[in-house]
Amino acid sequence: MGVNINGKEVLIPTVVNGRVVSEKEAIDAYLKTGRHLGIFSSPEASTAYAQRLHEQEAQRIKKAKGGVVEDTTDYTQYNARILKALIKRYGSESKAREVMRTSDAGDLLRIMREEESKSAYTPAEELLLRRYASR
Repeated sequence: MGVNINGKEVLIPTVVNGRVVSEKEAIDAYLKTGRHLGIFSSPEASTAYAQRLHEQEAQRIKKAKGGVVEDTTDYTQYNARILKALIKRYGSESKAREVMRTSDAGDLLRIMREEESKSAYTPAEELLLRRYASR
């Protein structure tokens, strides 16, 4: 369930201690524990993530019951890509993990895309490549 708190859309769980709870109970649990499923810049981003999360959980339950799982996306690898981009940007794993814990999911995806789109070459190497290519 998405709730606007201080201008950010906070996705909070509606299952607390294995029990489905009311909206009020979910909000109270969030305020007490700080547990959330993500903080987003818009309700649309929160809803899209919640839908994906719901689908993943449905697949997990289906698999646990012996069913065939259709979604084989490796979400761990996706998190690793975000962490790698953050380390590249901030220079240390500890800073990257801090940013990962405190940032909006949309911002993390943007940073990942930006870092992955950057060239693997240093500026000096790019200059040499351009000079060579222009011959």
